[in-house]
Amino acid sequence: MPAYLSLLARARSAAIAAIACSIGCVMESPDESTVAAATTTADGCEGLGCGTNSPVIAGTPFWEVNRDKLIQNAQKFRLVDFRSAAGTPYQIDVRQARVVGLDKFNNIALDTPGIKNAKITLIDDRDGKLWELTIIETDNITYWAPPLGAVTTTYRVLVHPPPGAPGQADTDLCSRPPADPEWPGKPRHMIFHEGDRYDPLQRIVTSTGPATAGWFNISCAGSVPFKLHLQRHTEPGTNPLHPTTRLQRQALMRAYASVVCWGGPSFTVQGERLDLADSQGVMSFNPLLTWASMSKIEGLWDDTHAICRGEHRLVHHDPLPPLSAISQAEADRIWQAIPIRCPQAKSCSDFAIEHPGFPANWKQLGLVLTMNP
Repeated sequence: MPAYLSLLARARSAAIAAIACSIGCVMESPDESTVAAATTTADGCEGLGCGTNSPVIAGTPFWEVNRDKLIQNAQKFRLVDFRSAAGTPYQIDVRQARVVGLDKFNNIALDTPGIKNAKITLIDDRDGKLWELTIIETDNITYWAPPLGAVTTTYRVLVHPPPGAPGQADTDLCSRPPADPEWPGKPRHMIFHEGDRYDPLQRIVTSTGPATAGWFNISCAGSVPFKLHLQRHTEPGTNPLHPTTRLQRQALMRAYASVVCWGGPSFTVQGERLDLADSQGVMSFNPLLTWASMSKIEGLWDDTHAICRGEHRLVHHDPLPPLSAISQAEADRIWQAIPIRCPQAKSCSDFAIEHPGFPANWKQLGLVLTMNP
């Protein structure tokens, strides 16, 4: 197999992880199962992978920050300072997926080559304490979707707690990394990226482009926004030949999360294997697969739900080791709750009867197709 196909196959195998479920999921009876996150916050941050691997300060997961020093995020964190390693102050900005420092004329004066040991200071407006974030390392990770060979910058960031905060040691901002070497980059790294805003509770992309001005995301390795970026379903990751819309990005998010019906929970667990493609042609199945493999269809998705569902990914629970902390019996309790929680979800066999030509014509009928490997 050509090297790039091997890389893409590996990336797709590693790609699927829970958005709203992690190692500590509490399994209730199937008719009551909410497949809840281990880390649940009032703002719903678990919807983007909190409880698996997300930025955490003061025990609180978050996912975005505004460059305006007067604007809080949902968790009441606010930017107060950004300085180079030498102590020179700059206005922080994120250009595409790159952290930069701007001078008083709004010109880029600090960029990736000089960003090491730069410090970002956030204030927690709940108690007035300052948290110092230090960029200690940068690297690159290759996009999973073509154009092949392109890379995006990643960062490792340490958190220095304020005096009096529990635990005085510096810790990684992303403290629950995915399995190494299953993750194809450095597992304690993250990306900064602008151009997309998310509502984790609803698992939707709320806005893209100019409407997101001022906000930037901080996405840890293994989290859904990081994967959306690597699959070129973010504003800075977009393939100009196959640009994606807000709803197409949302469809991929919901497919990753296995949000089978609108308002329903995420029916998946961390690290479950999956293959996927999108109708835009941004992501394609391994060309060695044939349409005879369509018996392995897991689901056809649009931006709100599964248009149809086949054999669910958890029927044969096969996660990337060592990520699984649940048994097959527990996995069964998750997927067996789908017809109870989502009674309108149609089987793909019935859908095929109603739509002659399916699955060969799936791109005319949905936005994302998922398959079991």
